[in-house]
Amino acid sequence: MSISFNTSLLLIALCAFIAIAFSAYIYRRTVPPVSNGKRYTLVTLRSLSLLCAFLALFEPLLQLTSTNQQKPAIAVLVDNSLSMSQTDKTGNREAVVRKILKSSDFAKLSSQSSLQLYKFSHAASPLSPDSLIVDGGSTDISSAVETAEKYSASSLQGIILITDGNYNSGSNPLYNAERSKIPIFAVGIGDTTDQKDIAVTKLSINSIGYTGTAIPVDATVKATGIDNTTVAVTLLEDGKKIDEKTIHIQSNGSVIVELPVQFMYTAASDGMKKISVRVSKVNGELTELNNVRSSLVKILKNKMNIVVVAGAPSADVSAVMQGLNEDSNIEATLFSQLPTGELRTLTPNATLTNALSKADCLVLVGFPTAQSSSAVIQMITSLAQTKALSIMFIASRTIDPQKVRELESVFPFTIASERLDEQSALPAVASQFKFNSLVQVNAQLFPLFAWEKLPPIFVSLSAFSAKPESQKLLTVKIQGVNINAPLFISRKTVNAKSLALLGYGIFRWKLLASSSDDTKNFFDVWFSSLIRWLTTHDDDALLHVEPSKDFFAQGEPIDFSAQTYNQNFQP
Repeated sequence: MSISFNTSLLLIALCAFIAIAFSAYIYRRTVPPVSNGKRYTLVTLRSLSLLCAFLALFEPLLQLTSTNQQKPAIAVLVDNSLSMSQTDKTGNREAVVRKILKSSDFAKLSSQSSLQLYKFSHAASPLSPDSLIVDGGSTDISSAVETAEKYSASSLQGIILITDGNYNSGSNPLYNAERSKIPIFAVGIGDTTDQKDIAVTKLSINSIGYTGTAIPVDATVKATGIDNTTVAVTLLEDGKKIDEKTIHIQSNGSVIVELPVQFMYTAASDGMKKISVRVSKVNGELTELNNVRSSLVKILKNKMNIVVVAGAPSADVSAVMQGLNEDSNIEATLFSQLPTGELRTLTPNATLTNALSKADCLVLVGFPTAQSSSAVIQMITSLAQTKALSIMFIASRTIDPQKVRELESVFPFTIASERLDEQSALPAVASQFKFNSLVQVNAQLFPLFAWEKLPPIFVSLSAFSAKPESQKLLTVKIQGVNINAPLFISRKTVNAKSLALLGYGIFRWKLLASSSDDTKNFFDVWFSSLIRWLTTHDDDALLHVEPSKDFFAQGEPIDFSAQTYNQNFQP
């Protein structure tokens, strides 16, 4: 502590003398007289008061100084991935790390600084030197450096990185080192020369495929320190061998060789498939854990079996069948109802029961009518509920509302009135569903398409009402006025999907629309996309729980994400 004034000490002493002298002069006699002790006290108080007043004029400055020593903080990042357990020419890497942590130099560094130890593989966490376990499945050096910079003290002066440098996750750590304001000191562990090893380093395959359609599988085999040899590369589906190729590695062992290998994979059945590429082991290689690489592929059905049941022959039925037959991946079987209610088909030896048992989707065009059999209606209802059969309904002027009501449980609508009227109307896309895939026509094929450009069809405004869980994708426009009556609606439930086109005369969208280049041939493409949506099952559960990625390394935490929906499939 120190005090200073903006003047000389001589002047301060003079002021002190004047204050004492003046105070003594004032109190030389008092009225009434007081004792000498009280007079001396009064003189002292007055002198101090005058002296403080004089000192205040000289701008006194009081300085208080304290000293606090803080050790510099240093973060030590120790790689505990499985590669650190390997033994090479320099010895066991894990043993080398433990020797460093117990060395006298490390103890000296610890005494001179505030060390903050972290272990890292896929993520960094605090470390006690005696609890080091080398069991990490991946090595993310960049993430470890970012963790140290984020959670260490503000006095962090440096980062010591103890690793073999074999990062296989995250970004290139060199980028972090270049951006970091804190110096990073790397301690290399293990032999830096390439070890004898062969591995599958890359695997590229489409995430979605179709049954019966070949998709390419591209892999890269990397050989290090291996002399001329021949190895087998195997393609596996869910662990079963489906193809194999032999490749020859031409090398003297001093160079790294990367060889591309390509397979063509054709799935025989639909579902999620685990596709793996594995290279045979080589004697003396460093590890066999990298000899295989896998990826998941979702296989969808290619050939779709569609059953069409028509209440009567009509131009709409012809338009539907032509649209289905234009798609080479669709096999459509038509059952047309006779005036007696009997269903006939041109497919030899085909019955509706057998056809529906193999069907991926059912399309009802103007069905049921007054002549339709209740037994057929009950069979359709039963199959739709037990088999999760997707259904598309297309209205007509000949449908029977009472018979349609028997199928309401599998339709996305209900019968609001049994009186059918007929209005000519245009389709209009509901604003909240303008980006829905069911009403978005391929923009590359039809860049100027708009639903309002289509010719009008016929609707019954009061006959149908959309169920609460349904989506009214298209509504009705009459004389330029949008009416909230449903025209095209969809529904997704836990069991199946359903669509309903509540208008008829849709042959106009196929024939009359061809007169304009903006809408020409749109019907076949659009109708085919509806069928593919109906036949694609995507596990429409109200609760979806899935891992954040397909594969995880040993010791890596597995993250899950969950989505829950209400009965309207709104999140």
